[in-house]
Amino acid sequence: MSFSLDAIDRQIIVLLQEDGRMSASEIARRVGDLTDRAVRNRIDRLVKSGVVYIGAIVSAEALGLPVTSDVIVEVAPWKLDVAAQSLADFREVGYLAAGPQTGQISIQVHAARECEVHSFVRDVVARQDGVTRITTVVTPDVVKGLTGFPQQPFSAHRSISH
Repeated sequence: MSFSLDAIDRQIIVLLQEDGRMSASEIARRVGDLTDRAVRNRIDRLVKSGVVYIGAIVSAEALGLPVTSDVIVEVAPWKLDVAAQSLADFREVGYLAAGPQTGQISIQVHAARECEVHSFVRDVVARQDGVTRITTVVTPDVVKGLTGFPQQPFSAHRSISH
């Protein structure tokens, strides 16, 4: 079942991304033409439908882990579940998704330095039973994160080529 967002829903989501604890009255004031009750009802609807989750997102950088790398791990299909469960248990892994159709595991690794990512990939990831190939990419600038909305506006120094 799909859910349709209107312009007001999108404004509310952007404001909640700025501050997940923003009050309904402050959101109503910023959006305009809405009561606190209408904002609360819209937020409840967004949460109940699963479009929005209100929670805390931990900043790896604030915890002293400024280096983020995306790692694609190709695994023999019959070893995928075991390898995924094993890798999910490591604190360095901030995100993990497994694709049974492709035999791939996608993980996001957080570390203090790039050499620590290399060590983790070499000493932990590569030693998982069934691993056939590993691709690692350091991601210095997250433009669009887990939320599906841009993390920050594009600045003049950033260019995108098509």
